[in-house]
Amino acid sequence: MNNLQRCFNLLRENEASIYSEVCCVLVKLCNNVIKNPNDLKYRKVRLSNPTVIAKLLPAVGAMECLFEIGFVEQDDHLLLPENASLSNLQEFRRLLSEPQTQKVEGVQPAVERPDPLNRINNSQEVAQPRAPAAQSMTSEIRRNGSFSAQESTFFQQIEKYFSDVLKYENEKLQEKARAVVPLIDLRISAMEKMRLIQKDVKATGDSKSVEDISMEDLLLAEVLKWFKEKFFKWMDNPECTKCSEKCSFQKVIPSKNAGVSRIEIHRCETCANTVEFPRYSDPTFLLRTRQGRCGEWANTFALICRSLGYDTRFVWDYTDHVWVEIWSVAANRWIHADPCENVMDRPLIYEKGWGKKLSYIFAFSKDEIQDVTWRYTADQKTLMKRRNLCSETRLLAFLTSLTNTRRRTSCSIPRQQYLIRRSLIELVELITYHFGNENRDKSNTDNYEGRTSGSLAWRLARHETKVDSSSSYVWRIPADIASVDFSYTASSDEYILTDSSKRILQKQMGWEKGIHEVSGGMFRKVENDWKMVYLARSPDNECGKIEWSFELSDSSCEIDEVNFRAITAVFSNASIEWKIQGFYKNGKTRVMSVINAEQFKTDQLRGAWKISLSAVLSGGDKDLAWQHAQLFRQSLDATDNSMVVNITVRKIN
Repeated sequence: MNNLQRCFNLLRENEASIYSEVCCVLVKLCNNVIKNPNDLKYRKVRLSNPTVIAKLLPAVGAMECLFEIGFVEQDDHLLLPENASLSNLQEFRRLLSEPQTQKVEGVQPAVERPDPLNRINNSQEVAQPRAPAAQSMTSEIRRNGSFSAQESTFFQQIEKYFSDVLKYENEKLQEKARAVVPLIDLRISAMEKMRLIQKDVKATGDSKSVEDISMEDLLLAEVLKWFKEKFFKWMDNPECTKCSEKCSFQKVIPSKNAGVSRIEIHRCETCANTVEFPRYSDPTFLLRTRQGRCGEWANTFALICRSLGYDTRFVWDYTDHVWVEIWSVAANRWIHADPCENVMDRPLIYEKGWGKKLSYIFAFSKDEIQDVTWRYTADQKTLMKRRNLCSETRLLAFLTSLTNTRRRTSCSIPRQQYLIRRSLIELVELITYHFGNENRDKSNTDNYEGRTSGSLAWRLARHETKVDSSSSYVWRIPADIASVDFSYTASSDEYILTDSSKRILQKQMGWEKGIHEVSGGMFRKVENDWKMVYLARSPDNECGKIEWSFELSDSSCEIDEVNFRAITAVFSNASIEWKIQGFYKNGKTRVMSVINAEQFKTDQLRGAWKISLSAVLSGGDKDLAWQHAQLFRQSLDATDNSMVVNITVRKIN
């Protein structure tokens, strides 16, 4: 089964009504390209298109199919390059035309996962393996085709990752990695965190909640934060080497350099200059370039962790993401750490936050391979339906064979015995997840954030971010308060509500946590190069809107006067339109336009019990229009407020 067939099978997992609607959209798209192969408008799929948002983005497998037939990701759209072959597109149209009830070729029926207890009961076999050696097994796959082509390809991918992790054991490479880490500063930060924890424990007497915390784990958290915020940089598209303008992806060419997996060719949209973006796989180069996407991030972070003495795994998610796991001696378990997101010990973030449809997740270290999928899912029943690349029994035998061979040839007997005991501890943990997922995490998906690394369009295309918010948060002014100041600071991304004596009444972290309504894909944009931050609408949205709501808790009071000021920046004919609306007890409302957002004062809403403040961002020039209306633009180092709303209250006579 080829990649296109596999992506199509994902598409077929959708409900019949969703599948039918998506098919209509995709068939039309294919027909348009085939009939008009030279017309650029038919080769472009804008991510802000209502049909894309309503039908393609929510459908499992839809975007994967588009990528497989040749579409490539741009900032705000997908593009089928002019030099792309139409053969895959024609084959995809043929698949879409097949009746839905027809059996999908190559899909194996869902199988029950072998009882993990079997691996514990057969622990003696781990120490004295009976499975064939890994090298002979993979050579047999290639030589006589005893496994299917799909299984063979899958197993070779696994074997390659297992081989690659050995590069982190190079002592000279580890020395280079240690040299770039400000270890003394990070240790001091970790010690300060430990003192705060000890202080809290002493005050509360609750030592149980922190008994798993150690200096090593706190240092890991500091290294993770430093790596994300100060050391490594995300790279979507490189800048033009001639004019420093924006480039867009064109194609991929193979690399003759063993330390480069492939080379992306990007083309400047202004001067047509082409720029190469090597995708380095050798962390030696990455310690110098300090940029890339998740592969480069996890690759470099894994090396740094090994150089600091952490027992480290490189984790590969088959649905296209990588991160690391670190063995915590204090907690006696493996801890998830994602350097792209600066997230630690939140394994359900991909399923619950990003919305990923997981299938296979493997962890590779110098000593072992482990199928850790169960650590990262709370919906095993649905996930098992997607595990159809190979037999579960063959997969288990293959992983066991690779692990046993590696341990037997590179580990001392005491080390092997230690690893067996540690594996048993982990298997018990995975069994707990296997049989207790329904009680594992009862929190809803709102407690998990969508992906933050990469451009918004890229994250939307991968279904790994949350679009808009429906928090409907209302800031309530307490009784017996004569005046309040409501402020937001973009640099710290924090709201604060205070009374006239500057006493804090409420506080919220995160711009989206304090809003009543939002549309147009509003998001917080951080420009690390320029050290600036602001709120903007998502690319190619004609307008974005954000609204805050305030109401009185005391029915015997009414709003008297409203003062308002905000920092904004507009370019290229863009605009930001502010409005304040008052709500009255007789059911009437009044809307006022804010002519000057730098300083606005009114008593025309006197008598209202509730007000809302809104900003609509629109206009701008061409593809960068979304960036030309910037709300609360300020330096990342700024401490002054981006917006302040003062509301005075009076008693009703």
